[in-house]
Amino acid sequence: MSLCRNFVGAARRGPAGVAGAHVADGLTRAWQGDMSGAIEAFDQAIAIAPKLSQAYLNRSIAHAHDGDEERALEDADKAIRYAPGSATAYFNRSLVLRGMGKTSRARADERRAVELDASYEDILPR
Repeated sequence: MSLCRNFVGAARRGPAGVAGAHVADGLTRAWQGDMSGAIEAFDQAIAIAPKLSQAYLNRSIAHAHDGDEERALEDADKAIRYAPGSATAYFNRSLVLRGMGKTSRARADERRAVELDASYEDILPR
Protein backbone atom coordinates (compact mmCIF):
# COMPACT_ATOMS: atom_id res chain seq x y z
CA MET A 1 0.00 0.00 0.00
CA SER A 2 2.91 2.38 0.59
CA LEU A 3 3.78 2.05 -3.10
CA CYS A 4 0.23 3.09 -3.97
CA ARG A 5 0.44 6.09 -1.65
CA ASN A 6 3.68 7.18 -3.28
CA PHE A 7 2.26 6.60 -6.78
CA VAL A 8 -0.77 8.82 -6.16
CA GLY A 9 1.25 11.52 -4.43
CA ALA A 10 0.00 11.00 -0.88
CA ALA A 11 3.50 11.74 0.44
CA ARG A 12 3.49 15.27 -1.00
CA ARG A 13 2.93 18.32 1.14
CA GLY A 14 -0.04 20.63 0.77
CA PRO A 15 -3.20 20.14 -1.28
CA ALA A 16 -1.57 17.70 -3.71
CA GLY A 17 -0.67 15.42 -0.81
CA VAL A 18 -4.14 15.66 0.70
CA ALA A 19 -5.72 14.84 -2.67
CA GLY A 20 -3.29 11.96 -3.10
CA ALA A 21 -4.20 10.65 0.34
CA HIS A 22 -7.87 10.65 -0.67
CA VAL A 23 -7.00 8.69 -3.83
CA ALA A 24 -5.04 6.20 -1.72
CA ASP A 25 -8.01 5.92 0.65
CA GLY A 26 -10.30 5.34 -2.33
CA LEU A 27 -8.03 2.60 -3.64
CA THR A 28 -8.05 0.93 -0.22
CA ARG A 29 -11.84 1.09 -0.05
CA ALA A 30 -12.14 -0.29 -3.58
CA TRP A 31 -9.87 -3.23 -2.73
CA GLN A 32 -12.12 -3.88 0.26
CA GLY A 33 -15.16 -3.94 -2.02
CA ASP A 34 -16.59 -0.63 -0.74
CA MET A 35 -17.23 1.09 -4.09
CA SER A 36 -19.48 3.72 -2.55
CA GLY A 37 -16.76 4.68 -0.08
CA ALA A 38 -14.16 4.59 -2.85
CA ILE A 39 -16.21 6.94 -5.02
CA GLU A 40 -16.64 9.29 -2.06
CA ALA A 41 -12.89 9.35 -1.46
CA PHE A 42 -12.20 10.02 -5.15
CA ASP A 43 -14.82 12.81 -5.03
CA GLN A 44 -12.90 14.38 -2.15
CA ALA A 45 -9.65 14.19 -4.11
CA ILE A 46 -11.27 15.85 -7.12
CA ALA A 47 -12.72 18.61 -4.93
CA ILE A 48 -9.17 19.46 -3.83
CA ALA A 49 -7.40 18.83 -7.16
CA PRO A 50 -9.94 19.10 -10.01
CA LYS A 51 -7.40 18.07 -12.66
CA LEU A 52 -6.06 14.97 -10.90
CA SER A 53 -6.26 12.31 -13.60
CA GLN A 54 -5.67 9.43 -11.15
CA ALA A 55 -8.79 10.39 -9.20
CA TYR A 56 -10.94 10.41 -12.34
CA LEU A 57 -9.39 7.17 -13.61
CA ASN A 58 -10.07 5.32 -10.39
CA ARG A 59 -13.54 6.80 -9.96
CA SER A 60 -14.27 5.64 -13.51
CA ILE A 61 -13.27 2.10 -12.56
CA ALA A 62 -15.44 2.23 -9.44
CA HIS A 63 -18.45 3.51 -11.41
CA ALA A 64 -17.94 0.77 -14.01
CA HIS A 65 -17.79 -1.82 -11.24
CA ASP A 66 -21.12 -0.50 -9.95
CA GLY A 67 -22.61 -0.73 -13.47
CA ASP A 68 -22.85 3.03 -14.04
CA GLU A 69 -21.33 3.09 -17.51
CA GLU A 70 -22.29 6.69 -18.31
CA ARG A 71 -20.48 8.07 -15.26
CA ALA A 72 -17.60 5.68 -15.87
CA LEU A 73 -17.24 7.05 -19.40
CA GLU A 74 -17.46 10.69 -18.25
CA ASP A 75 -14.68 10.09 -15.73
CA ALA A 76 -12.56 8.13 -18.23
CA ASP A 77 -12.85 11.07 -20.62
CA LYS A 78 -11.66 13.44 -17.88
CA ALA A 79 -8.78 11.14 -16.93
CA ILE A 80 -7.58 11.34 -20.53
CA ARG A 81 -8.18 15.09 -20.75
CA TYR A 82 -5.91 15.69 -17.74
CA ALA A 83 -3.31 13.04 -18.64
CA PRO A 84 -3.37 12.61 -22.43
CA GLY A 85 -0.18 10.54 -22.31
CA SER A 86 -1.64 7.92 -19.97
CA ALA A 87 -1.89 4.51 -21.61
CA THR A 88 -3.78 3.28 -18.55
CA ALA A 89 -6.46 5.93 -19.00
CA TYR A 90 -6.96 5.00 -22.66
CA PHE A 91 -7.06 1.30 -21.82
CA ASN A 92 -9.60 1.87 -19.05
CA ARG A 93 -11.80 3.92 -21.36
CA SER A 94 -11.60 1.13 -23.95
CA LEU A 95 -12.98 -1.30 -21.37
CA VAL A 96 -15.85 1.05 -20.54
CA LEU A 97 -16.61 1.55 -24.24
CA ARG A 98 -16.57 -2.21 -24.88
CA GLY A 99 -19.01 -2.67 -22.02
CA MET A 100 -21.29 -0.14 -23.69
CA GLY A 101 -21.06 -1.97 -27.03
CA LYS A 102 -19.01 0.81 -28.67
CA THR A 103 -16.38 -1.50 -30.10
CA SER A 104 -14.93 0.73 -32.82
CA ARG A 105 -14.24 3.51 -30.30
CA ALA A 106 -12.88 0.89 -27.88
CA ARG A 107 -10.48 -0.40 -30.53
CA ALA A 108 -9.24 3.13 -31.22
CA ASP A 109 -8.48 3.61 -27.53
CA GLU A 110 -6.76 0.21 -27.38
CA ARG A 111 -4.53 1.25 -30.28
CA ARG A 112 -3.72 4.52 -28.54
CA ALA A 113 -2.87 2.69 -25.30
CA VAL A 114 -0.46 0.45 -27.22
CA GLU A 115 1.10 3.46 -28.97
CA LEU A 116 1.78 4.98 -25.56
CA ASP A 117 2.89 1.72 -23.89
CA ALA A 118 3.56 -1.37 -26.01
CA SER A 119 3.01 -3.68 -23.03
CA TYR A 120 -0.74 -3.15 -23.39
CA GLU A 121 -0.58 -5.28 -26.56
CA ASP A 122 -0.32 -8.35 -24.32
CA ILE A 123 -3.61 -7.70 -22.50
CA LEU A 124 -5.88 -6.54 -25.31
CA PRO A 125 -8.98 -8.60 -26.02
CA ARG A 126 -8.55 -10.95 -28.97
